[in-house]
Amino acid sequence: MRYRLILILALGLWLGVGCAIDQGPSRFESPAYRQAPGWVQEKIDKGRISEGMTIEQCRLSWSGSGSYFYQVKKDSKGYELWRVENGDRRLYLHVQDGIVTLITEYKR
Repeated sequence: MRYRLILILALGLWLGVGCAIDQGPSRFESPAYRQAPGWVQEKIDKGRISEGMTIEQCRLSWSGSGSYFYQVKKDSKGYELWRVENGDRRLYLHVQDGIVTLITEYKR
């Protein structure tokens, strides 16, 4: 009887702590995903980045542990250069007016 009581209390504590941890919204609940055209949502679902996406959509696509986004350059004419890494992939994202226009690989 005592063993069952301890087991029930431990299970209740484990479930309570697990449910209390805020995981945050999933990528599918984010405005960047919900407002994206279908082809962009497919890219995000497959974990791919392509020209025509925004930086936020690219982040959603590569939203795993080990992904890294760093803005290298930004000018007053709407141009941005981002360095991104995800595992073995290392890319430069050339962005004009918020949209990725060119993707190039870089070597370390």
